[in-house]
Amino acid sequence: MRRLFGTALIVCALVTGVGVGDGAARPVGARSASDPVLAAIQAERAHGRITSAQAAGYSRTYTNTERDVANLSGLRARELGAALDIVRGIAERGSLSASRMPSVFLTLHRNVRWWSAHGPPTAGSGGEPGAKGRHCNPPASPDARPANMTFSGSGVVFEYYPGLGLQLQVNATFSSIDAALVYGSQAAAQAAGTALEQMLPLASVRGGLLTWEYEFPFEGADPPWTSGLSQATAIDAYVHAAKRLNRPDFLKVALRPARLFAAAPPVGVELHLSAGPWFLLYSFDPNQLVLNADLDAVIALHDLRVATHSPFVTALARSGLHSLEHYLPRFDTGSWSYYALGGPLADLNYHVLNLELTQDLCHRTGVRSVCRTARSFDRELNSRCPVVNGSADHGGFAPGDPSSGPLAREL
Repeated sequence: MRRLFGTALIVCALVTGVGVGDGAARPVGARSASDPVLAAIQAERAHGRITSAQAAGYSRTYTNTERDVANLSGLRARELGAALDIVRGIAERGSLSASRMPSVFLTLHRNVRWWSAHGPPTAGSGGEPGAKGRHCNPPASPDARPANMTFSGSGVVFEYYPGLGLQLQVNATFSSIDAALVYGSQAAAQAAGTALEQMLPLASVRGGLLTWEYEFPFEGADPPWTSGLSQATAIDAYVHAAKRLNRPDFLKVALRPARLFAAAPPVGVELHLSAGPWFLLYSFDPNQLVLNADLDAVIALHDLRVATHSPFVTALARSGLHSLEHYLPRFDTGSWSYYALGGPLADLNYHVLNLELTQDLCHRTGVRSVCRTARSFDRELNSRCPVVNGSADHGGFAPGDPSSGPLAREL
């Protein structure tokens, strides 16, 4: 299970000229019939789902990656080779569709650019701001120090997963964008709007629904898969951008991934329980009912309902809130919160995240049971983990730093 809280963002100005598929082409010839990646590209071109220029660019990116893996050694060769193998695995399973190719080959291209010139990126800082400066002995918080980065001219965040290379981090991208829109300067908000534009062609079609997928293996699941948390963060980012940047077209974008919350896994993230829907953290794991993921989803659907007045979203938001009201008391032990229903206690950072999200939902809806749980989580935190010398960070956002603040959470 990976941490969901904020991380420091490493902005890499070292990498330039980042168009996918540049560089000299290598002849593929008869390889297209036997190589799963080249065969997938050829098939999508034959069906008219990608253009000849796209097919040529994707093929160049792929064959150039093979060349660079052969020319590297040690860890750099292993990481780039791992990224290449992930793409081959997606193609071998028949999942390398036209809509996934922009994301898949951008990721491969970023790996080529990085590993051809650099070693492992530096890890950032981890932890919910509200958890810092407290003295307590709650369940242990693992050291969460992911290495996140953007590339010159882009707001799309990639994370280094040792043994998997660099991978597009959907939730970290939308979290940073959303934080800039909510807390940042006008210049930061404009840059966030540009990043939202950059994310549009990286969305894929999953079971007929628009979503931003994760294209790497995770917790035993093969890619592609998706997350209710990341899609909720995406919805809020587009909703906030629509208002702050006067971009009503972004509301139309936000409505599309909302359909994922009405689709059952493994396509979508709606698990139907006796009291109503529960929105899953992972599309591949219907057995893990994670509180922060469901809270994030209910908040995002509420915000989208207010912004659009969509009957579909209104019904979904209300049923999600009703179900959450029913199950929320089960996450409160009276002295601490649970991370997942029937699972372990939350560690300090996840308890703070549970508190922040219940407070956010309380402020938005005024639902008594949600507000009561938020007060309970707050009492538990301050009773068990008092602030040391007033040094706790209560989640303030540093202007110009889109990786800080309570919304900068990451899958």
